[in-house]
Amino acid sequence: MICLEKRFMAMIKIEVLGDKGMVQAQNRQPTTMVLSNEQGIHTDPYCYSFPQRYDITYARELDHFVDVMEGKAQVRLTHDDARKVAIIANAAEESARTGKSVQIKYD
Repeated sequence: MICLEKRFMAMIKIEVLGDKGMVQAQNRQPTTMVLSNEQGIHTDPYCYSFPQRYDITYARELDHFVDVMEGKAQVRLTHDDARKVAIIANAAEESARTGKSVQIKYD
């Protein structure tokens, strides 16, 4: 089952659930501070843009690309990995469009 949840513009939560486990991706916040008081639970707002949320990820990807180009590392993702990502993305789109769970089949 894939769940894509977008509550407001800056917050996107992704969950992929299968019979062997689950993977989640949530947005970064500037700090991990949580204040709980009579008015509720308060946290920092989510980082607004993709570059703010994923700056470290982009830097690591670029570093890895350079390492591969210089022969210092092997590519981490295979063609099969990319194919599976496309299958998951297509299932997520279908689930969002139909409002139903979509079974993912890689074969």
